[in-house]
Amino acid sequence: EEEVKLDGSQYEAWSSDQVVRWMVGLNAEAHQRYKAKLRDAFNADVINGRALVGVTEKYLTECGVGMVHCQAILHSIQKLVRENDTGESRLQEAGKGEADVEEEGQASVATARGAETIFGADPAHGVYELNVSAEL
Repeated sequence: EEEVKLDGSQYEAWSSDQVVRWMVGLNAEAHQRYKAKLRDAFNADVINGRALVGVTEKYLTECGVGMVHCQAILHSIQKLVRENDTGESRLQEAGKGEADVEEEGQASVATARGAETIFGADPAHGVYELNVSAEL
């Protein structure tokens, strides 16, 4: 199977499979063992390019990724987002919510059910996700 190089500037358009390919490709020798579990989880949870910024250390460890590799992957996600930031967040999944940039490095996605997910990147603490539910 011939692999086409992924364009990092287009990461938000990546499919779940492309996100997994990118993660494995960060350190193919070390990350190859996670490929099947990541592909299954990312396809089930719709972790595509737009959702990449919301990937957390906890999520990666639940997918079987070792702690050292989690840190390297999260650092690479931050770098990818930082290098390709256009000033506006496109975190919303198609038809599922609206994304608003609240402050540098942080965005939120409000869903139709009144829940809000806040994504952020903090160099000291990594990418984080906070879910806030609102009663309708």
